[in-house]
Amino acid sequence: MKRLISYILIFAVLTNCSHPKPDTKDIIGTWVSFDGAKIILKENNEAIVSKFPLDFENESQGVINGKGRWALEKRSGTASFWGIDILITDIDSKSTKKTTRDFLLISRSGLGGIGSEITSLFIWKGDPDVDDRYEFKKQ
Repeated sequence: MKRLISYILIFAVLTNCSHPKPDTKDIIGTWVSFDGAKIILKENNEAIVSKFPLDFENESQGVINGKGRWALEKRSGTASFWGIDILITDIDSKSTKKTTRDFLLISRSGLGGIGSEITSLFIWKGDPDVDDRYEFKKQ
């Protein structure tokens, strides 16, 4: 019996520590930040942004409206994680910037393992140790 409990615990830990590939249907939709910035991710991988910050660490740089493409990507470093790579190439004429690319991390409920739900998309705008993030929630 002890052995069975040990196997169950090991399985639970490994399952909850894994980072399964997010389902695209959970990504597609409209995502909005606390200050009204919006990202629309379409099924055909088109991305539409409005009031999207040019610089997440210095929001005084202004915002853009535009269109581009998005892709689900897995990145590795000290840990593997899934995120959304957004490349905006069709920016409104008010901006001096012609393209912008950002990588938004995917935040999940619980420990982020199998069965967890996507709770937000975010980008670090400061120190991750103090959870300084710019976050988008799904509408």
